[in-house]
Amino acid sequence: MLTSRGRLALALGAVLYLAAWAFGAVALYPVAVGLVLAAGLARTWIQLAARPMRLTRGNWGGSERTEGEDVPVDLELAYEGRLLPSQVTVTDRVARLGEREVVLAGRPGRKLRGRYVVSNVARGRYRFEETRIVLEDPFGLASAELRLESTGALLVYPRLVDLGDLFTET
Repeated sequence: MLTSRGRLALALGAVLYLAAWAFGAVALYPVAVGLVLAAGLARTWIQLAARPMRLTRGNWGGSERTEGEDVPVDLELAYEGRLLPSQVTVTDRVARLGEREVVLAGRPGRKLRGRYVVSNVARGRYRFEETRIVLEDPFGLASAELRLESTGALLVYPRLVDLGDLFTET
């Protein structure tokens, strides 16, 4: 799907082509055709890049998360398509904690990585409710939004305090 910037580039290309034809300005033809081609190629790139993906979460900052701590959440996106999108934005909605948005980056390959931190978490079980992925081309002319199946939960344990000697021998 073309973004507003992509639609503007497409419209500007069409207007420039008509202006070049109406006024006989031959120098405007390459610019007009380039803008139209850029929007079309961006849309095609995003359509080819929107392939099945698998998101895994890990590294909860240790084995046990206790209340009041900051919990880092590492995301790893396994990508199965041939064309790697230039920018992948993941929006993770966690129950009672709100939405977290992170831009994933990686080397050319099939896995993109990112991290966000949930600060000062109270004890409880927080289910990952919804995960959306937005793919964009390098110029922001086209984008696609994918929804992934959200599974798993973030479990935060209560803080245990050593009470010491509560009762005396007498």
